[in-house]
Amino acid sequence: MSSVQAQRQARVAYIDMDYILSKLPSYLEAQRSLEDRVGGWQMEIAARKLALETLENDLSAQKALLTPSLVEEKELEIQSAKASLVAYQQQRFGVQGDLFALRTSIVQPIQDLVFNEVQRLGKEKGYDLILDKSDGSTTILFANERFNLSNLVIRALSRQDMSANMVLSDAEINQGSEEDAPVNEALEDKAAEELEKINSKEQQIAEKKAAQQKLREDRLKAYEFRKQKLKEAREKKKSDKLPAQQKDSIPE
Repeated sequence: MSSVQAQRQARVAYIDMDYILSKLPSYLEAQRSLEDRVGGWQMEIAARKLALETLENDLSAQKALLTPSLVEEKELEIQSAKASLVAYQQQRFGVQGDLFALRTSIVQPIQDLVFNEVQRLGKEKGYDLILDKSDGSTTILFANERFNLSNLVIRALSRQDMSANMVLSDAEINQGSEEDAPVNEALEDKAAEELEKINSKEQQIAEKKAAQQKLREDRLKAYEFRKQKLKEAREKKKSDKLPAQQKDSIPE
């Protein structure tokens, strides 16, 4: 049987993950719970934005009547509110925020169940390929090993360039091409290098996030410190005026 005939006789099927999820009561219930949580977070963000807008409008309206120290205090309060709002938005809706984590915790277990069922059906029903068309990229969920050409490619590259260290053992060479298992140090080194890059990038992201968090905390601390100093200055100013007022009230 030629390879063309084999390809024509291949059994291919597909699933629609989005459709499957939409028919699962457990997923729909979890999705509704998630939407409720997200709605609460969005309401909190809206409330904080409104409070921030009120602070800015009040300062704009009263600025001409306030002392420089009070203006500075209110400006610091606005900066603190802005920093707090940004931090909250990142916490809830950031790349690694609560929404991402919750969606993963809801969808991943169900997707794992679907994946396992696809593997079972693929083997029992004799399918060669099973695809998922829901993400628009036709992801392969199941593939018959007889369609795996990796070892053939490695064998050809090994013959072309022996210095690439892509060599199969004698036992693997003696096996049929469908059962070969490649020993490829060059690819393993490249995979390790890519993994190291990924880990390094994740570490950089974590360090950047930690630095941003520390900066926000430092700004809040500075705001609280300056606010306390301004309060102490006003209290001292009041106490300095008190003896003079009492003196003026004593009759001659």
